[in-house]
Amino acid sequence: MKGNFGQGYIAALQRELTQYYGMLAILQEDLNRQRKERTGMVGGGDRLTLKKLRLWLTSPMERLQWLAQISESCKELKGGALATIVYDYTANGDPENRRLAMELLRSACIPLQQALIRWLIDGEIIDPNGEFFVEEICEVGFDQLWHQKYRIRKSMLPSFVSDGIARRILVIGKSINYLREVCQDKTPVKARNDLKQCLENDMDSIFSTISTTKLHQLIDNAYLNTSKQVLDIVLGPHRLMDHLQALRNYLLLGQGNFADILMENLQAELDRPASEIYQHDLFSILAAAVRNSFSEQEEPEVLNYLDVHFLTHYEGESGWDVFGLTYKVSGPLSTILEPSLCRYQTFFKHLWNMKHIHFILSRTWKCQTLAAKSLKSLQSLIGPIVTRVQLITSQMINFVNQMQLYILFEVIECSWVQFLPRVNQAKALDDILEAHHQFLEEIRIGIFLDESSQQIINTLEHIFDTVRKLEEWRERFYRLCFTEYEARRAYQDQIKQTERTGDYGVTTEQMLERDEQAKTFEQHLATHQTLLQDIGNEYENLVGQFLYQLAISTSEALRQLGMRLDYNEYYKHRDRRLNVPLTFQHIRMSMAANSFRSRKAASSSMLY
Repeated sequence: MKGNFGQGYIAALQRELTQYYGMLAILQEDLNRQRKERTGMVGGGDRLTLKKLRLWLTSPMERLQWLAQISESCKELKGGALATIVYDYTANGDPENRRLAMELLRSACIPLQQALIRWLIDGEIIDPNGEFFVEEICEVGFDQLWHQKYRIRKSMLPSFVSDGIARRILVIGKSINYLREVCQDKTPVKARNDLKQCLENDMDSIFSTISTTKLHQLIDNAYLNTSKQVLDIVLGPHRLMDHLQALRNYLLLGQGNFADILMENLQAELDRPASEIYQHDLFSILAAAVRNSFSEQEEPEVLNYLDVHFLTHYEGESGWDVFGLTYKVSGPLSTILEPSLCRYQTFFKHLWNMKHIHFILSRTWKCQTLAAKSLKSLQSLIGPIVTRVQLITSQMINFVNQMQLYILFEVIECSWVQFLPRVNQAKALDDILEAHHQFLEEIRIGIFLDESSQQIINTLEHIFDTVRKLEEWRERFYRLCFTEYEARRAYQDQIKQTERTGDYGVTTEQMLERDEQAKTFEQHLATHQTLLQDIGNEYENLVGQFLYQLAISTSEALRQLGMRLDYNEYYKHRDRRLNVPLTFQHIRMSMAANSFRSRKAASSSMLY
């Protein structure tokens, strides 16, 4: 047997053996006295016989056999594992065996009693042999105290300590350390003396399977008191909810038109190669976007925490590929929020990418509108192409708008609305952290970043790629058109100039050159028309595939999203797999979702 628990167990064995040796000494003394007496002496009834000896030794031998059986079962164990084996023997049907096992358990668990007193009263762990069921990770600093420094050591958790009680015990000591080491609050735990006295005088209560003992109640009270102290500090002076609101507003793009302003101001910088951009140069642009989206006049406090974050860039990547935001907190909040900040950055990257696609489409539509006015003279040649590109662009805009509406409202906003009541009902910091984890998990699933949505997110990325292809096509197409437009205008200006000088017209050579340019332009138009048709076909095929993936999803929300994306049933008529009739219930649920979304959007606009 190993460790302090083993020493406690061995001490109980030694006491039992001492009693046994004492009994043997008494018997030996009787035997020696009997030898000195005369043979045939009256009073032989008091003589030590084999029958009497057997009677004397029956009970001790049974005890020794019971001790040997228990000792054999736990000879290689230590700590809580040893206590569990001994505790199991206390359920024996023989009262004497049960009493003996309980004596062994009490003695073996004296180190557990001392460890609980130190941990629950002072938050200290002295456990050189690794026997206590609360483990301190010495390599982890206090900046990661809440999530990583302490944990339950399952192998050392005695079976008589339930998971619920073990978690409360862990949180009590962890809270004491968090308040003392991180928050610099050395206020003692309420009713600590009562808890200490109970642990010292009524340790048997810890072995009880009934959770209504005085010790269990005192542990529950200590848990509630320390948890309230932590909550009061975190939600009060350190304003945890304000920071979570800021994360939602800026990294989850919930702050009005912040993302639109930021993207408009960053466009020129992020169009450059990533290797030529320095993230500290972009902070002033970020700060301006925050101020412009902030309704108050004073300097937004969020600028003390919000910063630009660049991903590792590779050859050929632009600023759009590596740009991100991060949120920097320190002190008590850093210990709590640090593990989830990476997830916020991942979500921001995904949402920012979708916003960028919307930005590209808005810019494309604007350029198309302006170009249509300038290129009226080319309308006869480019009219069918312009009509087609406007149709494709409008389809893409509708798709991206619906996706943004679904993600920003139905996923993020609705998850946030469900998160707030959980915070208000929280009795401990872990309740808030669990609710926050669930909030982030709902977002992760809702924006297709979980493992089961891998095909959906891949298809969505391919759809976004077609938008980028359309943007590149648009730039080349209108560059070609404006080049032709300028060439025609220069040709006409040249004719007018010769008329003013009396030359009247252009040379045959110039005319042939212009005709050749016009033919080349028409050939390029045909090529661009083919490329546009390919982009349109690719887009429609991908959207059809995306809608099918939504249709076979087990999520009712995703199936309703598919209905809204195919609002005119265009894809439904193209793909038989989508031609599944909706029940009246599905139609009503979709209508209700749209109605609720409209009311919530109106309410949010008034609040923010």
